[in-house]
Amino acid sequence: VLYSVSMYAMLNDEKSVPANDAQLEALGIHPTANNLDNEIIILKSPDLMAQVVNALHIDVSYYTVNLMKRRDYLFTESPYNVSFNPGNDVTLHSLEMSIRRNNSVFIIDGTCSASAAMITFLEELRELPGTIYLPDNIGTITIEGTGKAIPPICYVEINKVRNVASALASALEIKPASNQSSVLKLDLRIHNSNKGAAILEELVRQYNESASKEKKTWAFNTSTFINERLSEISVELGLVEDDVVEYKQQHKIADITSETSLYLQQTTEYEKQKIDAETQLRIINMLDRFVQTNNRKSIPNLGVNDPELSQAISEYNENVTAYEQLVKSASENNPTRLRLEKTLATMRSRILTLIRTERESSQITLANIQEQGLSVYSRIQSLPQQERGLLEKERQQKVIENLFLFLMQKREEANVAMASSMEKAKIIISPTNGSKVYPSGQRTLAMFVFFGLAFPAVLIFLADFLRSSVSDIYELKRLTPIKIIGEICHDKHSIVLEKKTTSFSGELFRMLRNNIDYHFGHESHKVILVTSSVYGEGKTFVGINLAVAFALLNKRVLLIDTDLRKANLNKYLHSKSTQGLTDFLTKGMVKWEKVIEYMNHFPALHLLKAGAIPPNPNELLMSSRFKAFIEEVKMRYDYVLLDSPPAGLVPDAFVMAEYAEMTLCVVREKRTSKDMISSFNSERYPQLNNLHIVYNDMMISKPRLLQG
Repeated sequence: VLYSVSMYAMLNDEKSVPANDAQLEALGIHPTANNLDNEIIILKSPDLMAQVVNALHIDVSYYTVNLMKRRDYLFTESPYNVSFNPGNDVTLHSLEMSIRRNNSVFIIDGTCSASAAMITFLEELRELPGTIYLPDNIGTITIEGTGKAIPPICYVEINKVRNVASALASALEIKPASNQSSVLKLDLRIHNSNKGAAILEELVRQYNESASKEKKTWAFNTSTFINERLSEISVELGLVEDDVVEYKQQHKIADITSETSLYLQQTTEYEKQKIDAETQLRIINMLDRFVQTNNRKSIPNLGVNDPELSQAISEYNENVTAYEQLVKSASENNPTRLRLEKTLATMRSRILTLIRTERESSQITLANIQEQGLSVYSRIQSLPQQERGLLEKERQQKVIENLFLFLMQKREEANVAMASSMEKAKIIISPTNGSKVYPSGQRTLAMFVFFGLAFPAVLIFLADFLRSSVSDIYELKRLTPIKIIGEICHDKHSIVLEKKTTSFSGELFRMLRNNIDYHFGHESHKVILVTSSVYGEGKTFVGINLAVAFALLNKRVLLIDTDLRKANLNKYLHSKSTQGLTDFLTKGMVKWEKVIEYMNHFPALHLLKAGAIPPNPNELLMSSRFKAFIEEVKMRYDYVLLDSPPAGLVPDAFVMAEYAEMTLCVVREKRTSKDMISSFNSERYPQLNNLHIVYNDMMISKPRLLQG
């Protein structure tokens, strides 16, 4: 049974940071945007799934087998906890075993594939927990009870964590819930719905934990960078402050005179501009050193005035963040990774160019400020040398102090980022009981209904398609438009008509006789040709009994066996006479009256057998002697029945068809070919006059009588 477990998780949009955290974003502490495609790749990563497998210990599977021989997987319901501890330099490939409880004894039977060895083992444990020591120092198996109900037999499978993680990652489907949101739908197909829910929840937890570690790493790197710079600047600031104190003590300067204050008011604006320009130049120089010495690391955006440079640094930090995430799940030859490395190199080169441009711009700005301030500085040439020197030292102190305070502020913000932790993904719809996707109850029912209806129909169709013979009279009617003039039941006797007895077959022959009489009306000299498609369809049987049926009416009947190739009349009548039609046709001195036989029970019925088999039967039947013979017997008898060879095999029947006023083609149930019936439908046999079908050997308990 396979279940589909679904869960919805929303990714935090890290581009929308609070206003007071804007500087943290500038420092590269936060990624500026989530790329859903990248996040889906990370969530489906076998490495991340391996952490889930290790956390939940699902490299070990437990199941029982139900009455339908299907596996029922256990998760929290498992009665055992099994763990494998490999020996030195042993790699486990797979381990399968069964735990069967026999009273108080646990019987463990299994196989283990580890490294290049394959072993089987059969052990007994008297109590739990217990340990099984595998041979050749492969390892040990520890079995503990969980307190859950113990089935008669429980099966355990242990596989490599990597294999289990890869299988789960393949069974996991992740896609955006909509095109306009950062909500992802996670769908996992698994054999146990509770296990699937636990896996999805643990996957999000491991994902958040990994993202939190990365975020803290970014903040730590930024804080380390600032601390290094603060160490340098604090030394420089201390030296400048000591120099100021020493200068004041040396020259006994307590405050600035009113005259100095006046000039300072005039030069304040220039000094401010100069301080800003020098501060900007120092920042540019520090960024230049950092970019030169650090490759593929986030670049702190430390208050650069140039918007283009600031934007370039932000974009570079975004790509660094994406690259660090991609490195964890992509190989060195991964096309996306190589493309991103090339992009980072191009952006870094562009940043260095912008830094050089900004340095030149700052230097030009500083030179302009200094040039503009020369006129003002010339005014204070007359000031005491002591105060002028103090002013220069205080200005230098101010520049370093501003930079020091700026870095202190950024370090505190980085420390706050390290201490804070916001989940990157949040579960908004928890996994529920999974819906069964295989086997589907409705699908299974539909399949049973379909096959229950289709299978018999297919069997019937195949039986009908593969069967080459006519199965019943209804099929015969579908195959040919030729009228069926009589139906004959199956009967084991050769002659089914008697004067004083009645049978189903006898009644059917009487019905056939009546139908033929009805067809002829009051005509006389009735010649009937009885044939079939092949041998064995009962034409001789029909001819004999039809002749008897007419004889019972005291009609003069002559039955002639014209099958000169294979005489059948002797077989039915058990006659020992060897003379017949052939002798009359080949020997001119023999008269046909001399070879006529009579039946004791039916004096009106005369028989003319075929006689010896001649070498040229078709020519004999086409002779003028045979034609004259037929014309003569037509005048002597009321009915003349010609038992001919099969029309589907030899042309003899077509030779005699010109003398017959009616042709009866015998079709035998489950014997006559459907193709032969189709051939009668065509105009292949126009010689067969007044063609009718007699359906023979029906297998029914009470035959149905045809009306004429």
